[in-house]
Amino acid sequence: MIRSAGTTTANNTTSDRESEKASAGRDPVNLLAGWNRIARDGLSLAGLQAQLIALDGKLWLNRVKWSLGLLIVSVIATLSSLPILLVAAAVGLNELGLPFGWAFLSVGGTVFIIAAIIGVVALNRVFQSIMIFERSQQELARNVEWIQKRFAESPEHGPAS
Repeated sequence: MIRSAGTTTANNTTSDRESEKASAGRDPVNLLAGWNRIARDGLSLAGLQAQLIALDGKLWLNRVKWSLGLLIVSVIATLSSLPILLVAAAVGLNELGLPFGWAFLSVGGTVFIIAAIIGVVALNRVFQSIMIFERSQQELARNVEWIQKRFAESPEHGPAS
């Protein structure tokens, strides 16, 4: 009987220790500290992400400014020269014996084709310059994945350190 009692006492002591360990993980102070850690980490990641996006924005603006400038010049040149060229061609070709319709068509078509080519090239360069933001998008995806992993590590006891 003494052996039984000793074994029972030892089992109770072991059981008490396991119970204390289990309840220590649910300690509100430890839980709050874990959530505070993940909040600080999340805010740090958000700050770094904002800096990366700002840097990518500056790089994008430096790359795209010439293309946008060319696009604006192309649009202005097209809009301002088209009527003048059509009228001049119509008058010149009319003096050579061509009707005004053919003059408008030939000059207008030529100017339109040139402006369209310049516009397509400029737009293509603008769209290519947007690829700079791919780095920010990839980093944001990694950060979100990291935060999700942290929340999934220990939902009952708060985030691990």
